[in-house]
Amino acid sequence: MRALQDCVLFLQAQKLGLVVLTANVGDYDFLLQLIPTGRALFYR
Repeated sequence: MRALQDCVLFLQAQKLGLVVLTANVGDYDFLLQLIPTGRALFYR
C-alpha cells in the first residue's frame, strides 16, 4: 500500500510539474528509473 501511495504522489507531482521532496531514496530512485522525466529531491 505504501508503494502505491508513493507512485500516486510521484505521478501527480509529475503531471503538475512539481518536485517531490523525500527522504525515501529507495522507492523514488526506482520510480525515477522507470520514469526519468519525473523529478525528486532527496534529503537525509
